[in-house]
Amino acid sequence: MNEEKLKCSIYQKPIDKNNGIPAANFHASAVKKCLPFIQILRVKIICSNSEENKQKINEVLLTYFESEDMAEQETV
Repeated sequence: MNEEKLKCSIYQKPIDKNNGIPAANFHASAVKKCLPFIQILRVKIICSNSEENKQKINEVLLTYFESEDMAEQETV
């Protein structure tokens, strides 16, 4: 017997930019550091497919590291 289950995913609008928090803003450093963790946790809770889960987590990490690189370039 094949049971059908509800499958959930994360939708991102094509025009949506997934920017991190700019280094020049006034958020506490603890907030800036926990954002990738919160986003990954959100992906794990929402996505039901494990392959999509991995893909979205990689996207979150890439976005985070790209924003970190940009922050370092702005401070130089």
